[in-house]
Amino acid sequence: MEENSETHVRERKQLAHLYEVKLRDGDTS
Repeated sequence: MEENSETHVRERKQLAHLYEVKLRDGDTS
């Protein structure tokens, strides 16, 4: 479970980053 959690956290971080970039793009547009 711990390993899975670590991977999940990493995935979540990536998603959060993509979401941030999307918001920034939307703001600039």
